[in-house]
Amino acid sequence: MWTTSEGITHAILTGSVKAAATNMRLTCDRLELTATNIGDKTATIGNFEKLQRLLAIGSVNIVQGEREATCGRAELLPREDKVILTENPVVIDHANGSRATGDPVILRRGERRVEGKNVRITFPPIRDLGFDKDQPPPAPAAPASDK
Repeated sequence: MWTTSEGITHAILTGSVKAAATNMRLTCDRLELTATNIGDKTATIGNFEKLQRLLAIGSVNIVQGEREATCGRAELLPREDKVILTENPVVIDHANGSRATGDPVILRRGERRVEGKNVRITFPPIRDLGFDKDQPPPAPAAPASDK
């Protein structure tokens, strides 16, 4: 961990990295952190004011509510309210069983949508619509008359 003369702190964490925020859990092999400091800007290790960027690399897993993402690389940009997933990203929404892939896949804070290139979304199969397979099909509707 080191701080620049401009009061920016950089940190690199390696190994089995685990990080938690208010409503998010992140695990990865390497985490690079950039943050601005408050207080003494010349301190070797300052107190963080705002996270600017987190770069998670290797076996990335992000869980936020009912959404879960896995990929090889994730760039979290808190000031832009987005997460950019690359290297075979997969996003699963456990609430509705949908799954999104692409490269990159972009998630935005507070929005339940997926953006990116070549995004493919798979939904669970359509449930039984309630027709009894042993009964004859319903009669077609009568055509509307022109009056």
